[in-house]
Amino acid sequence: MTAQDELFVFNGIDGSCGDYLLSPMDTEAVVGLAQGRKIDEVQQEAALRHESMLRDHFAPREDVDPKSIAQSGWGVVFAHDADPAVREALQPLLDHRKAEAASINPDRYREFWGAHAYRPKERKPAFLSRHKAPTSGPVDPDRMPYYLLIVGSPEKISCEFQAQLDLQYAVGRLHFDTLEEYDNYARSVIASERGEVAVARRLGMWGPRHDRATEMSSDGLIAGLDRYVRDKAPDWEVDVRVDAQGTKTELAKMLGGPETPAVLLTGSHGVGFPHGDPRQIPHQGALLCQEWAGRRGRVPPEVYFSGEDLGESARLAGLIAFLFACYGGGTPKHDAFFHAKGKRREIAPHAFFAGLPTRMLGHPHGGALAAVAHVERAWGCSFYEPKSGHQIAVFESFMKRLLDGHPVGSALDCFGNRYGELSSGLLEKLEELEYGGHISPTEIANDWTANNDARNYVVLGDPAVRVPVVDKEQAKERPTLDLGTPGARSGPSMAAAPEAASVAASEARASARANAAPPANAGSESTGSEATGSESGALESFGLFSKDPDDSSDDAKSSGLGQSLRSFASRLGSKISDAITDMSTLDVKTYVVSNADDMTVHRGKVEGAQLRAYTRINLDGDTTACLPQRDGEIDQTILEMHMRMVEQAQRTRVELLETLVRAATSLMSVGK
Repeated sequence: MTAQDELFVFNGIDGSCGDYLLSPMDTEAVVGLAQGRKIDEVQQEAALRHESMLRDHFAPREDVDPKSIAQSGWGVVFAHDADPAVREALQPLLDHRKAEAASINPDRYREFWGAHAYRPKERKPAFLSRHKAPTSGPVDPDRMPYYLLIVGSPEKISCEFQAQLDLQYAVGRLHFDTLEEYDNYARSVIASERGEVAVARRLGMWGPRHDRATEMSSDGLIAGLDRYVRDKAPDWEVDVRVDAQGTKTELAKMLGGPETPAVLLTGSHGVGFPHGDPRQIPHQGALLCQEWAGRRGRVPPEVYFSGEDLGESARLAGLIAFLFACYGGGTPKHDAFFHAKGKRREIAPHAFFAGLPTRMLGHPHGGALAAVAHVERAWGCSFYEPKSGHQIAVFESFMKRLLDGHPVGSALDCFGNRYGELSSGLLEKLEELEYGGHISPTEIANDWTANNDARNYVVLGDPAVRVPVVDKEQAKERPTLDLGTPGARSGPSMAAAPEAASVAASEARASARANAAPPANAGSESTGSEATGSESGALESFGLFSKDPDDSSDDAKSSGLGQSLRSFASRLGSKISDAITDMSTLDVKTYVVSNADDMTVHRGKVEGAQLRAYTRINLDGDTTACLPQRDGEIDQTILEMHMRMVEQAQRTRVELLETLVRAATSLMSVGK
């Protein structure tokens, strides 16, 4: 065993100077930290949890399936002074969960709001007792739901409260700076659980190699999970990119790019910054990539991946990620581990969650479902022991449950088990050491670092989400969700960008009377686009009252203007809204053909021609556009022709709407 193997190393680089956030320590130094830290309420409860588990367990009671929200229950915990607008932005998700959780018993859905909300500095026992729920033992979902979503900043509702609550329940957290992000996340979850997101079973793992710490995460954690998943979950494809492939370019492909898997695990240094550095809040916890040369000096943003690297075009819908890195989940205001004379060092202006997972969850065109990450520093040595090598059983357990379809909160329960086991053993050993007992210093150091690591993993996102995977043959291209603006409650719509398409994922809201066509460039306010040209000719098609050409219903058998007018006339009164709905969506399609004789149109479906441009405009102005592209450039010839047809179709729709409304008004006045 080398001297290097006996050192305790930690995953974190100071972005202001390039040094380690925490230098490697020998056993004596780590034991000194362990003895200097005061045992707190969370650690004491973790030890009690382990002792109780010898007789019982902390999952839902035996007759409750944690995979079933209806059986396990779901609740949301707000701060006592939470903004009502935040609750309103989350209302689609709350309604969605209520429909599930209250289906067996209404008490299995709970909203802790107003007088029932979390109160400042409230501890877990007080919170549970106030709501007449047991403070230990198996979860009874009729008294307190198993899945609990905390909504609020770590300043309003502390991470210590979350960690303590998580020892008994499956807990997640949401906190965003804007209402739009809450709205985006809520409707992203709904879209995923309604089947609009269906991805193949693929696990991606990424990690660079810079030093001893990243060597352990690459060779131990990632390589070990690779072997485990291939053996225990053979129906899952595994995509591993480490060492030379641990670059920012490769991570961009796997995190929001075209190769984003269903589940992503990263293992790297997290970038940290000293208190007062302007990059601390936006970039702390960013993932250090292989491009970093390892030299001292300011670490440039070009060598790490932060939330700002997730652009508008990122596709994250349906993703669950595990980010193993220092501060990858968040940062407390005070140092969680180092104590001098009872004082805690301030390391940040306030507690905050990391920018990368926050951006992932609140992305404007479909957020990730959840991110599991570390608050405070991550201790890479926690899954490596000099005597026994790599110990990753808790990570294996998490991954197995997640890939087997457990909600992420249930999958992470094994970390609570591990924390309880370690806390119980560590408390006994520290007491023995304090009174002169003979305990191996290395044993104390190993237990202390592993204990710290196991405690600080959190779920950011709804703990009840699970990966929306299907068989490879049924998988859909990961969509870009057009979520619209905050407050729009119509539910998410999708515009999946075709292959070789130039995509701009944003929204276009305009009056249905607008005569101007959508902007004709790839960065315009439109979503999803495709097109090229043909010298031999083009066919233009637009369905004024667009029906699905594959719909065989009676309404679809006679599509277009005649059907809508007949529907309008026959359903006057209670059915008038149906007629207007018929024209709520305007589709304009441009095709190219080499030989017009080969082209046919059957029931609105064009055959023998190639679709090269497409625009859909909803009545409220929401627009989806596929922009024509040839050799990587916008094909102006096809685009100009297509835009002229869009303008004509818009004008025609406005005129028809006005005519129909006037006719309806006249007919109703006659009938009075």
